[in-house]
Amino acid sequence: MEYFLALFPPEQLTAMLGLLNRRLEAAAKKEATTGELLKWLGVLILITRFEFGNRRDLWRSTIPSKYIPAPDFGATGMARHRFEDIMRHVRWSDQPDKRREGTGFKKHQWLLVDDFVQRFNSHRAANVQPSELFCVDETMSSRYGYVGDWINLVIPQYIAIYRPPEYEVEIQDASCGNPGIMPQLTLVKGAEADRETHSCEYKTRRWAQ
Repeated sequence: MEYFLALFPPEQLTAMLGLLNRRLEAAAKKEATTGELLKWLGVLILITRFEFGNRRDLWRSTIPSKYIPAPDFGATGMARHRFEDIMRHVRWSDQPDKRREGTGFKKHQWLLVDDFVQRFNSHRAANVQPSELFCVDETMSSRYGYVGDWINLVIPQYIAIYRPPEYEVEIQDASCGNPGIMPQLTLVKGAEADRETHSCEYKTRRWAQ
């Protein structure tokens, strides 16, 4: 827990809680606390250690067979319905409900994670001192669910990489070999999203001049 809190940007936790509670209030759901959001993150990480067909099965208290213990996620202290409420309304970055005029579709979709990546890099730059053993590489995160390179709703992620995936999100990252910490990362958003970003930056620089 201390390791997680040392590496997870506190500004990100505060921003996530504010965005979450705004959406929970709009849905007439109970607001979350910082402790509850941390517990939700812990359960989310715990889920990656299990194989399952339907997520609700993780809260079963009866054993599926004599060789496999019951997941019994209720023992974590978070009820399934509460987990699903937070899962449905949590946001990692501030993306406006309506796309701003002049903002391309793909640039708008990347707003779902842009703030998080920026806070991640800023927090690591301020708190991680890399060693002399450094590696720059790329990470692939496979996309499943909706068909196509992009969809109109969200960017769903199901992570299970056994070979180079057909649909993927590429992350360029720099890792320190001694502690095994990633100090910096960059999302590879594709040519169209890059053109939109560079075009906006160019217009901003010209306006400032």
